[in-house]
Amino acid sequence: MPGCSAFGCSNSASKGYVMKVFPRDPNRRKIWASKVKRVGWKPTNYSVLCEVHFEPDCWEINRVDGKRKLKVDAVPTIFSYSKIKSKRKPPAVRIVNEPSSLQDTV
Repeated sequence: MPGCSAFGCSNSASKGYVMKVFPRDPNRRKIWASKVKRVGWKPTNYSVLCEVHFEPDCWEINRVDGKRKLKVDAVPTIFSYSKIKSKRKPPAVRIVNEPSSLQDTV
């Protein structure tokens, strides 16, 4: 199974995380994709998100089979979006007086 589709997330099933496939319903899939906030990216039938991106109340409580299943209306909400770093201005040019010129003014 592929890794998590969320930006900056490297979780995968091989690392022990529960992975959830994007919904097949076009409306729900669009909502999930908008939450991921990846520019120019469109989820496929194989795109997944890991369990880390879902609040605890998104999961069904105490299933008999012990598996973790998302509720029908679950939406991923936990993401760490990277902020675009603003470019710094170059340092101001400083005029340094030479030691000999300082003595002339004293």
